[in-house]
Amino acid sequence: MQTMCKCKKGTNCYALLTPLFYSDLGRIQTFNLLSRNQVRYSVAPRGLLFFLKQNKTHLFRGANIFLFTFIQKYFQKNMLDLEDYIRIVTDFPKRGVVFKDITPLLGNKDASALCLEKLVELVADQQIDKVVGIESRGFFFGMLLAQKLNAGFVPVRKPGKLPFDTLKEPYQLEYGMDVLEIHEDSIQKGDRILIHDDVLATGGTAKAACNLVEKLGGKIVQCNFIMNLDFLNGRSKLKRYPVASVLTY
Repeated sequence: MQTMCKCKKGTNCYALLTPLFYSDLGRIQTFNLLSRNQVRYSVAPRGLLFFLKQNKTHLFRGANIFLFTFIQKYFQKNMLDLEDYIRIVTDFPKRGVVFKDITPLLGNKDASALCLEKLVELVADQQIDKVVGIESRGFFFGMLLAQKLNAGFVPVRKPGKLPFDTLKEPYQLEYGMDVLEIHEDSIQKGDRILIHDDVLATGGTAKAACNLVEKLGGKIVQCNFIMNLDFLNGRSKLKRYPVASVLTY
């Protein structure tokens, strides 16, 4: 970072405010009561050293700066463990199922903001025209992803929920069948599509969404999830597509 300054002699000079190293780091420990046993650390630099170039004379000038607020926010955000905001609920929605609940993640502004950043990072610099969110938890971050990626949002819903002409895709459940629907005019041929849902489990729902997109002429760039339950092998149904997740279990 360069800043123009006026020295006492009235001569223009540049101050190169380039931090060379931190000295005397103070580690301050705070406790996050929103997450069990989670400890956050903030590092506050003191005696930050800058390099000053002025009139071809190299000077080292120390600054006793205590940037606590900025540093605290930065380190708290980057030291969050998103798994601490995934609640484990046993025997839901039926006995024997261990459900991973994202509502604590949604309820914490720092955790949800970090999760959105991680989801966007999974896409990298790929061009996305539409984000397809799968009912219903795929809507939470799906719309936010669309806004971040400067793309449109398309909901894929259960039967009877969409008001216009729809395309239907049946898929296999553990016991029986279900159906997903999409508006026929929601995707144009050649649109680059990001499929998003909160979790990849057995892969049946995501595969049905992919089939709907391809029937409308869309090109699937990535299947994007908050969580991948790898032990259920859902990726096996999505072998034709890039699959990415923030968390893997």
